[in-house]
Amino acid sequence: MIILNKAQIIRIMIALLFLCLDQISYAEPSKSQNPDDFFLKASREYEMGHYDDAIARYQLLLQQGIESGPLFYNLGNCFFKKGQLGKAILHYERAGKFIPLDSDLRANIQYATSLIRGASSRETMAWHEKTFERVSGGLSINGLIFFLSMLYTLSMVLLIAKIYLVEVRKYLFAAIAILMAFFFLGSLSLYGEVSTMGKEAIILIDQADVRYEPFERAPVNFTLYEGMKIRMLRVKGDWVKISASNQKAGWVQASTIEVI
Repeated sequence: MIILNKAQIIRIMIALLFLCLDQISYAEPSKSQNPDDFFLKASREYEMGHYDDAIARYQLLLQQGIESGPLFYNLGNCFFKKGQLGKAILHYERAGKFIPLDSDLRANIQYATSLIRGASSRETMAWHEKTFERVSGGLSINGLIFFLSMLYTLSMVLLIAKIYLVEVRKYLFAAIAILMAFFFLGSLSLYGEVSTMGKEAIILIDQADVRYEPFERAPVNFTLYEGMKIRMLRVKGDWVKISASNQKAGWVQASTIEVI
């Protein structure tokens, strides 16, 4: 039997107190704690290679309702380092809603998607989306709205100028036509972005069989792989009807995907 003196007991109690305080500060960023400081602590965990600890801290910030491009981007990096390609691409895609023009994010998405099995079947953009992305640089929804507002305003200014500036009417007509063409392409892109909100998801498991009907024994229509992006069409119990980039449709279990 071990007998402890008062000094040893006090030292043990102090050690336990500090351990508890450390766990409390780790478990949840307090109201008095600056979220930026908590974010930096999570980033230090990532730099030290403690990816699980970093993920836990980042996700606690999300639970507090804090969302940002860098937060989702760092989460994507953590999952990528852990070899979880699906979750990495999922969080890169979420980061793209906030910082679509970030060069590091674009490079990481491009590299991560290149690792997807069956990469040739990845989703491709429509012609108008490709054209407008070259001009706009791939803006977020807020950026698209601002860009379209500027195009519309500039078109109206030129239209008014066309009425009064007779000598340059032919040049203004050409400029207005070009602006309205980009406005049309941008409107299509904005419609596409808005129509897919909450409907796009990422495959999270290594291989997902897409079946003809929403039950386990239904014949397999085709197969998708971790990291692929799909569009959700309908939910029925534990199954989701999805559409892939190859325009094929079928049913997958809801547990195999996560909404962007």
